[in-house]
Amino acid sequence: MSALWLVLPIALAGAAEALYFPGQVRLFSEKFPKALKNSSTGMVAVLTALGLKLSTAFLSVIRHVTTWLPDDLNSSRLEKVYWVIAILATINFGIYLVCAKFYKYKSTNGTENVSVDEIAAS
Repeated sequence: MSALWLVLPIALAGAAEALYFPGQVRLFSEKFPKALKNSSTGMVAVLTALGLKLSTAFLSVIRHVTTWLPDDLNSSRLEKVYWVIAILATINFGIYLVCAKFYKYKSTNGTENVSVDEIAAS
């Protein structure tokens, strides 16, 4: 098996990071308290580093618990690892939907908070 099979997942991860990064920077800079505005852009880098560390820990757990990722790529079971990642991503998306449902936007004029449902209704 060629290592080139990993090019597509890595390219998709890079494209996803390029798409969410500007929105995350804007969200943090707009929604953080004024005292933490300068820290908000640094928070993006911290969260990215945390995600990379967690992915390394995840792969270490997979290697120790299962035999799906041996040293020989030809005898590995990458499809099972990708299925586990797909299941975790689906659970993560469900948690995101629940959090988005209860999130209250900070109003721009400072008088009231607006929910996502009120924005969708208008």
